[in-house]
Amino acid sequence: MAETDSKAYGNEETRWVGCLRFEDLRHREKLLDLKIVTCERREISAHRIVLAVRFPLIEKALPAEANNCLLWTRFSADIVEAALSYAYTGVVQINSNNALRLFLLAINLGCEIIMDWCVDFLGSRVNLNNVAEVWAVANSTLHEKLMTLCLPFIRVHFEKLITNSVFSSFMEPKGMAALVADPLVEAKKEGEVEVDILKQWAICRWLDNSCPANASNYRVDQFQHLISHLNMKALPLDILSLLRDMAIELNVINEHREQITKALKDQGGVLAPPATSSPSLWRRDLLAYGSFDKSRQKCLLTGIPELESGSDFQFTLPYREGCAVVYIRNWVCVIGGGSPVGSSEVDMLNLDSGELTKGPRMQAARTLHAAVATNSLIFVFGSRNIKKKESNSSSEVFDFANVRWSSLPSMPTASDSSVAVVVPGEGVLVVGGVSNGFRNIATQLLCGDVEGAVEQEWSWRHLPSMLKARRCPSGAYFRGHVFVAGGNVGGFRDIESLCIPYKKNTSPQWTMVTMFPWPSVGPNNLFVFRERMFFIYGNGTVMIYSPARDEVFPKYKKVEKTLRFGVYEMAVYSNPVASKFSRIFNAWERTS
Repeated sequence: MAETDSKAYGNEETRWVGCLRFEDLRHREKLLDLKIVTCERREISAHRIVLAVRFPLIEKALPAEANNCLLWTRFSADIVEAALSYAYTGVVQINSNNALRLFLLAINLGCEIIMDWCVDFLGSRVNLNNVAEVWAVANSTLHEKLMTLCLPFIRVHFEKLITNSVFSSFMEPKGMAALVADPLVEAKKEGEVEVDILKQWAICRWLDNSCPANASNYRVDQFQHLISHLNMKALPLDILSLLRDMAIELNVINEHREQITKALKDQGGVLAPPATSSPSLWRRDLLAYGSFDKSRQKCLLTGIPELESGSDFQFTLPYREGCAVVYIRNWVCVIGGGSPVGSSEVDMLNLDSGELTKGPRMQAARTLHAAVATNSLIFVFGSRNIKKKESNSSSEVFDFANVRWSSLPSMPTASDSSVAVVVPGEGVLVVGGVSNGFRNIATQLLCGDVEGAVEQEWSWRHLPSMLKARRCPSGAYFRGHVFVAGGNVGGFRDIESLCIPYKKNTSPQWTMVTMFPWPSVGPNNLFVFRERMFFIYGNGTVMIYSPARDEVFPKYKKVEKTLRFGVYEMAVYSNPVASKFSRIFNAWERTS
């Protein structure tokens, strides 16, 4: 809004004739008995009697003796002059530059009419550039009219606004509760993020961003105030689930935890609290595998009781051939896939509620791409145009906290059907795959802080090539080494490894770890679980890696019966490290 966008406010009631005489005296600098000190340390003269009559709320704050100072050091001289203009003439000039600041001074003065005029002025001028600031003022003052003014605009632009640091940082619990309770939008178009997902992101971002330095209990207090403003009976299950996990994480008082638990039970007990649900599902590590059904239209996520007792469960997700599946916090994400060029779709399964929703679409359609997730980011690499047999080098990253996809530097070697492995302290290693129809042995490292901000200097560098070309291999990082298994061009399956990070003045090389007496066709998966590395072959055989030998577990004969792997697709969940507000998985390893 431009500075010239202004309006004069006043009416017959506010134009008090008696004060006009004082205005004349003020301009002639007669009988002045008060100095108002502004934030610039400028002194503005006025009459105490005028302020006492116009703003009765501040009468007691006025100096008892003449020529003393009144400190309004939170406000600039132009705002003080605007308030004095109203005090002496009953008229005030409100513009886009002073509306919010004048509103705040009016709050301090207890002047309802100036507040109403400011709200009226802002009514048709709220836009994407200023709504975060207006909402922050509305929250800091808990002014119902100003909050109500913002809500219609927030409903339309909520997905963009939750990434705004001002919007999420300067929000009182009552304001956050208003957004959680508000429907925001009646319906979402296909491909847009579901409202309840956006609300969950908004709650997490608000709680993380609103905490001042050196205030250990501030987040707990903010959360407890939020709960006190919410009508639990009106909240959907996935919001209740998030609140339950946060309540446990923050160790809030029992009263609030019981409120959430009761609301969950009242809605049919679909989401039992962690204390009464399966211990392995909510409290301990959990292992699961994924495969597609016979129609190849659904992906089944199923527990493996043989490796983790008590993890007997099953979820169903959409399946698109060539998709990638990752886990981030308490969401399983099915990303892209489909023929011939793939799609940009993202389906998200909430493991607390079992609800399936659409996530934000990728920037590009992809199939046969590699994907891997950290605690806060999802990395996606490459793609394939099946008709043209062309590989794509583009990459992108999804920032879970800020709910958006961003571009990454393109890979030096275009590839599809690769595997991506997170290397702590180094970046993400993209290995193998197919490059324009030919299998490659390329090893490419995306260098950067994988738990840091998206806006950083990402860069690529080549590392030594693998010993063998591999298509759709599986991979894992274990004890300072990247291991890559399967996907061999022919012959038997094998595993090779690369030490990373490596010591200075050394030449790192891939080393063959072991070879299995199984044909190279069919699915396989390499994953880390409970500080051990496992290899599962499509016939149900489970092996554990040890530096000296590979041990086959004869007692896992049941695995062959339990692990009903599809011919082409298989993936395994593992949870080596619990993530914030989540007690389930840390990573879904690459589908092989």
